[in-house]
Amino acid sequence: MELAEHGDSGGPLQCRISKRGPWVLVGITSFGSGCAFKNYPDVYTKISFYRQWIVDTIQNN
Repeated sequence: MELAEHGDSGGPLQCRISKRGPWVLVGITSFGSGCAFKNYPDVYTKISFYRQWIVDTIQNN
């Protein structure tokens, strides 16, 4: 299997803490296998790691 870009980079990774809870942005797509192939992990940027930088950047601009 060949790993390829499919235009999803920058797309959201969202989840819910509870079944009816709000959707929460937890990651941004970096790259992946193309179609969630078994044993080929996709790679995401962890939003919480950059949270303070995001808040500071928004406030300063």
